[in-house]
Amino acid sequence: MRAALWDRKTQLSITNPEASSWAFIVNETNSSEQTSLVDALSIQDLMEQYKLPMIDILKLDIEGAEKQVFSGSTEWLENVKVLIVELHDNLEVGCASNFYRATANYNFIEYRKGENVIMIKEQFIAK
Repeated sequence: MRAALWDRKTQLSITNPEASSWAFIVNETNSSEQTSLVDALSIQDLMEQYKLPMIDILKLDIEGAEKQVFSGSTEWLENVKVLIVELHDNLEVGCASNFYRATANYNFIEYRKGENVIMIKEQFIAK
């Protein structure tokens, strides 16, 4: 699927099209005249499209777009067992604050490994 994760369906422009595809940075746009446009959708949209009632492990390394993904509706977090995120406040200030605000009420236990923040639902941790 050629799409970007965001907090809702919209269109985004790639601000650094010369970069490798794993390093693209996107911004919301309202202009259809730009050449590097990509459709965006939310995690909830993906869950509905693929009829996913639960996500066992969700790994996100989305170059600053985590600020947007975690700023809108995040009820989908109720249906995620393990969340692994690389936060990019160096690219987009507010990524970490939106992430921690969104995950605060879902009984995640936090771990860190290198650049990754690993959040595991408390009920899935072996005791």
